Amino acid sequence: MLATGLRIAFETPAIPQLTDETGYFVWQWSWMVDRDVDPTNQFAARESGYFPQFFDHPDGRSVRVNKYSTGMSLAIVPVTGLAYAGSQFYQWIEGAKATDLETLQLLTRAGWFANALWSIIGLVACYRVARYLTSPAAAAIATFAAWAGTSAFAYTWKLSLYSHGVGMSVLAIIAYVAIVKIGVRTIARGGIAWGVGLGFLASLALMIRPTNAILLLPLALFMLRKVWIAWQLRHGATAGFALATVIGMFPPIALEGYTRWSNYGSVFFNGYAHNGESFDFRSPHVWNVLTYLEKLNSFGLGVWSAHPMTLVAIGGLLVAAYRSKPHRLLSAAMLLSLGLTVYIYGAWSCWNLGFSYGARWASDLLVIWTLGIAWLIHYTSNKPRRAAIYVVPLVVWSLGVCWTSMLPPDAPAQQIVTVPQE
Repeated sequence: MLATGLRIAFETPAIPQLTDETGYFVWQWSWMVDRDVDPTNQFAARESGYFPQFFDHPDGRSVRVNKYSTGMSLAIVPVTGLAYAGSQFYQWIEGAKATDLETLQLLTRAGWFANALWSIIGLVACYRVARYLTSPAAAAIATFAAWAGTSAFAYTWKLSLYSHGVGMSVLAIIAYVAIVKIGVRTIARGGIAWGVGLGFLASLALMIRPTNAILLLPLALFMLRKVWIAWQLRHGATAGFALATVIGMFPPIALEGYTRWSNYGSVFFNGYAHNGESFDFRSPHVWNVLTYLEKLNSFGLGVWSAHPMTLVAIGGLLVAAYRSKPHRLLSAAMLLSLGLTVYIYGAWSCWNLGFSYGARWASDLLVIWTLGIAWLIHYTSNKPRRAAIYVVPLVVWSLGVCWTSMLPPDAPAQQIVTVPQE
């Protein structure tokens, strides 16, 4: 929050600074300023070379293609919307009119602030989940280590209009709701409000990053187990909870579907494929995704090389799967989710993710890293503070990688480098 506050106070945004930020951010800008779902005007105003593709709509319009979904904009729009409404009210009182640049700067700063709020709530949720499953000391150390020891450190403040900071926070809140707040008795009593909230957050996570479907898998299995037990107690109330969850998922999905249909004539329009991106599941770059490290300020850093703290987390997941019967299903499902994530990213034609602070996608797995580290500390030491022996140097390494990953000022920020598979 301090870093974000300093950015808001002293940094003049170039708005948004990088291409991915533009794609995620532009929807809410279009909703509020133009009151439509067509981002063409916003991209044209920025003369962005990263969104050159057009789609000829059946009604004759030529729409600029935005491959990014609407979830990130939906998540920050309560904050940016309040900022925009306040700006409009002030202009009405003063009889003035802000320029497009001033409006965009306002919305961008509000977006930074929204990401900071999401990040704080997400980190608190991570801690609460880890504390519920382990101990306060292990949870506190693990939450700090998972944040500072991975790319989550940078994506919660520096590149805050990318989707990773908000996405990891929504997943953390879902984990808190599913693991800590919703028990079998809550489901057996109906728990309509909890069901709607859980469904909405799950749908929002999917609309922020479709790959979050893989990361939701362990939590879905965990919830299905609770629902099955509740079903044995009260059929009707449990069915009501399940229906409420499905209903809660509708608004984000409906917004995304309407946006695609309105712009591209189909709710199934795939902007990534239209952009020339594809998957090769026969020969994925799995080893590179895990270990690649040519130099610290290069593209496509491997998650183990950039953030060795993740190896500690994997060790903790294995220990929990072996030693803890109550946590075996959750930890094993998280290992499966981690493996599928590596495989999916490795198969993607843009597997290196271009410019990143460390391994960018590692931030999405904040909950998994936190629980893995917490379980390792909890099951292998009766004095959690001793974990500082390996936590501190691994965190310092990760922070160093994130710091040196910054491109020099004259480097092309939009460059995508394809690194040959080892």
